[in-house]
Amino acid sequence: MLNTKTKIMKHIVLIVGLLVFYFGLSSQTITTISPPVGYQNHTLNVTISGQGTHFNQGTTTIATPNPTQVWLKQGEAASIVPNYTIVINDTLILCEFTFSSYHILGSYDLNVFSEMDGFLSMSDAFVLNPDPFSIDDLNETVDHSVYPNPCKGFLNLDTDFQVSTLRFDLFSMNGKLVYSDELDTQLDTHQFDFSLMPKGMYFYHLVSDKKTETGKISLQ
Repeated sequence: MLNTKTKIMKHIVLIVGLLVFYFGLSSQTITTISPPVGYQNHTLNVTISGQGTHFNQGTTTIATPNPTQVWLKQGEAASIVPNYTIVINDTLILCEFTFSSYHILGSYDLNVFSEMDGFLSMSDAFVLNPDPFSIDDLNETVDHSVYPNPCKGFLNLDTDFQVSTLRFDLFSMNGKLVYSDELDTQLDTHQFDFSLMPKGMYFYHLVSDKKTETGKISLQ
């Protein structure tokens, strides 16, 4: 009788252990990417943190010291891969990215693949903004205008192109989306009330089904 109970207890312990192991492997997540914003024509070092991850485990070779891969992805656009990736430990990765003027502006998903965890993704984890030093030149070549700029409350937007969808996104200087509005494409002029917005410099993206235009405004 005692042996039977002992065997049952061993089976219970084994099952519990397997469940803990299984659910432990199933709870891997990417928690942060820091910093979460970058700029065209700039090189940036970023750190990626995970929870329950196993970045530093897998089959290694001389050519591939660690098989863990990292990339940024926006829709159907080409992926942005880092110049190099250093796996610090199971939950921390260091990468260096170089962003060119050809990379599409806006939000990117962060993707990490490792042998132990498989494919992990963090939606809208990173924002690529225009180069702050060349954004004035961009304002001269777009098919829209914003005024007054600097703005003390109400901002006007005039558009000069035909599109099916149009969205105005406003970002703080650290890349945080602070305002977004789907615009009526039948109108050529739009007005926004930013009187309650904190003063400072902001980036904006004018996103349509055909292209994305960008610029900066000063709220005073």
